[in-house]
Amino acid sequence: MIFKFVIIILLFASSYFIFKYFFYKDLVQNINIVTVFFCFFYAFCFVGSTLLFLIEFEQEKYYGFYNNYNYLFTIWLLSYVSLIFFSLGTILIKRSNKIVSQIDNSYLNWTVFYILLFMSFIYTIDYRNSLGGFPLEKLFNISENLSLLRSNATNNYSGKLFIVNIFVVVIPQLLFIIVSFVKKSKKQNILYIYLFLFNVFISISTLEKGPLIKFIILLLIIKIIKKEIRFNIKKIIVFTALFLIIIYSMYYFIMGQSEKSFYQLNEIILHRIFISQISSLYWYINFVDFNGFLMGLSFPNPGGFLPFKSISLPVKMVELYKPNVGLTGVVGSMPTVYYGDWYANFGIIGVSVSSFFFGYVLQFFDNYFNHRFNKTNNILTLSLYLYMILFFTKYSGTSNTGILFDYSFVVPFILIYTLKLKWKN
Repeated sequence: MIFKFVIIILLFASSYFIFKYFFYKDLVQNINIVTVFFCFFYAFCFVGSTLLFLIEFEQEKYYGFYNNYNYLFTIWLLSYVSLIFFSLGTILIKRSNKIVSQIDNSYLNWTVFYILLFMSFIYTIDYRNSLGGFPLEKLFNISENLSLLRSNATNNYSGKLFIVNIFVVVIPQLLFIIVSFVKKSKKQNILYIYLFLFNVFISISTLEKGPLIKFIILLLIIKIIKKEIRFNIKKIIVFTALFLIIIYSMYYFIMGQSEKSFYQLNEIILHRIFISQISSLYWYINFVDFNGFLMGLSFPNPGGFLPFKSISLPVKMVELYKPNVGLTGVVGSMPTVYYGDWYANFGIIGVSVSSFFFGYVLQFFDNYFNHRFNKTNNILTLSLYLYMILFFTKYSGTSNTGILFDYSFVVPFILIYTLKLKWKN
């Protein structure tokens, strides 16, 4: 009990000072990549690992987590180490923040814009037809296995999923950000409504919760950048209430939890928000205990160029520790926070070094975009920046070892520079 009390004190004391001196000023004055990622990391990893250590959740109790508190403490310790080294990495280079205003629309090539929009629509129709209908369309068909439908639309998709994601997810989201900053006319208003509804539909079409939540956060960031929303207690309370209503509605009406009591629903939602990503780290630690460190064997090996076969740790964790999932035909995975992969390969040294350099890299991108804004506040640079703010948040719940080979990181840069092209007559 005393040990748990010490952890609580350490949690709030250290996190308060880190937040105040590293991130609070940026969060209030200027939304940026580092600050938004830190908020995600703090909630899903640091707070999550603390709650996992202090509270016994039913799902983790079923899998025997609380029979091994050494693992739970290791999860918490790794999140604390990562928090410290990430913060140190962000101050290695001087911060350069600029509040964006007076957006320049002249760089946008509308011909390329509409070509991309049309291609996105065609690929979406083709994607739907290849699935025989989106999982959302079969939501109320009691004879359907929703988990299997979701798996077939994502991890177990029979086609080229990365192509689908580029044209169905990445491009529409980037185009929506762009059109959000275009000076509105009747035509642009119609375009904005279409892209808004399209992105909302795609966010919920596979019955996943994360994409819709991130799209809502994107809307909030856009409003803040456009100075249509300013931080105050009343608006934070209203947004939080709206967020909770959406989450409860999704679980009650979409996720098949209508028979659960209010208390059970609260625990499920609390678990999903704060625990589900960090709890997977338990299995990574267990894997290392029995198999030793991988020394880079889970890192990407594009085209088999290097002399080893890459191990997909998220899939490997399901095969080893939840084999019953595969018996239903579902292709499962257990991703965790970005440093889980580094721990499995190099231990706490890998966590420390990777967190330090990740903090440095995120601050570098912030400075890069702010340098671009000092030259010109064009709409495409701003849109790419907002996309990247949202993009980097995913590493609070997945590995960052393959970032250079991630199409959702590389493709937006190519698209933005394509949209800047001015064709000769």
